[in-house]
Amino acid sequence: LNFARSRSLDPRITFTRASVGTYVGRDGLIKTAGEDEARFDHDPVTLESLGLLIEESRTNRAYGTPSATQGAVYLGQNNSLTGTNNAILFGKNSPTSGQSNLNWSVSGTVSTTSFIFSVFVKEVNTSTFFLQLVNNPVNDNLYVYYNVATGSTSFTDFSAPGNLTVTPSIENYIDGWYRLIVRVEGFANGTINGSVRLGFAEPSNLSQQYTNTTHEVLVYGPQLEDGAFPTSYIPTSGAAATRPRDNAIINQTIATGNITIVGEYKMRMTASNQWNRLFGLGEGSSDIRPFIDANGNIIWYNYGTNSPATDWSALGLSVPDNSYFRFAFAARQNVANSVSVNGTTVDTQSNTNPGAYVNWNELYLGDTDVGTGPRDMTGHIKEFRIYNDAFTDTQLQLLSS
Repeated sequence: LNFARSRSLDPRITFTRASVGTYVGRDGLIKTAGEDEARFDHDPVTLESLGLLIEESRTNRAYGTPSATQGAVYLGQNNSLTGTNNAILFGKNSPTSGQSNLNWSVSGTVSTTSFIFSVFVKEVNTSTFFLQLVNNPVNDNLYVYYNVATGSTSFTDFSAPGNLTVTPSIENYIDGWYRLIVRVEGFANGTINGSVRLGFAEPSNLSQQYTNTTHEVLVYGPQLEDGAFPTSYIPTSGAAATRPRDNAIINQTIATGNITIVGEYKMRMTASNQWNRLFGLGEGSSDIRPFIDANGNIIWYNYGTNSPATDWSALGLSVPDNSYFRFAFAARQNVANSVSVNGTTVDTQSNTNPGAYVNWNELYLGDTDVGTGPRDMTGHIKEFRIYNDAFTDTQLQLLSS
């Protein structure tokens, strides 16, 4: 299954997702895939094919037509990152002092553990902006500043006790578009249930009194979601919207006896209580179900027929967040299983007699059908192969290089 090259699904795969989903097309624009339609994602700058996009379920709580305040005005719809005229052209064309911002409503609340606010912008004649998170009725105010011309970011927390961990970042897209992102951990007084804003600002000028120049920016796709990292944009209209998880499953005999599994993935590391499954493969159940923990360590689970559950975390077999890695795993009949990651020295499990599987007839990509949850993977699968043979350690190193 070479998803990066083919950009299509093998007909044996059953793919489901109970909503639309967005992705970056090969032209760099944000596309919309229909319900139960797989997404083949691309790098928004280089346009490299990233493979099959698999994401956990997320809810976008920012919605609606934003209100414009303090001299800010709508200047009409304009060309968007989607290739259509659905971006907001937002400007401040008067000498009115004070904040000029777009203000979106928030439906429900977000986690005090970790949440993400993001929005797409394209500079027209202004490169400095702020994102503001407003938590009514306690009125905590967190300002995060961005300069897309220099890539610099900073933040100020005016009224919270100061126990926040704030991580702002900027992602580049094509044609001068950027995604402004802020991750907030430990929000001061519980949860955001007020509003989120985008405005013109810089840290040295909190009053935003741009009195001599017209300031304009294109704006698209505000998103407020629980989690440790941003996911693909979830369209909303008059209310919050949820994108359910992606499911890719094969339910038929794939191989018998000894096998070797080779994969190339790029994954996001989620919270410590989440089991980020690479795949689930087995005989009527996900007997082999490796996952990556929050620190990037690969934990290999192999439920043998001759023993209780056997797992091992190979020393040095760890991968970086949001970066491609390759693995090669050999499952042998009544012989210890082995794995190599990115060409490393092969690690072999301590259980020398894990048992035998006759028919490998169930495959879950980025998930499993059993095991501790949540099991959702978020990331990309470039390639997934199964050979009907258990290769040697030398071959495993070569295949994972």
